[in-house]
Amino acid sequence: MDNNKVVVADSLCASTGYGMMLRLMLDFIEAGHTLEDARDFVDGKKRHICSWFTVGDLNYLKRSGRVSGVAAFVGTALGIKPVLHMDNEGHLVNVSKKRGRRASLEALA
Repeated sequence: MDNNKVVVADSLCASTGYGMMLRLMLDFIEAGHTLEDARDFVDGKKRHICSWFTVGDLNYLKRSGRVSGVAAFVGTALGIKPVLHMDNEGHLVNVSKKRGRRASLEALA
């Protein structure tokens, strides 16, 4: 068996969504399936993984080009925390903006 084999799968998600897909793949492989079968399995499941999250620092969104430098500066100064969602096409959607970490976490809950 070749232990250096790599397969590529588009998760259409970020953050914990990656981890969830990896866990599904590992469970599928441990059940005796091939790496390719595991990739195909999670490919069919990726639209059922729902990722909603908030970020602690707007500078990461600035670095990725999702917000401008001015928006990151002002938002950080005001304590704005966006509530974000990855849609079924892999786009990052801003659901709402909350002031403070606690409010953003309550919005997620």
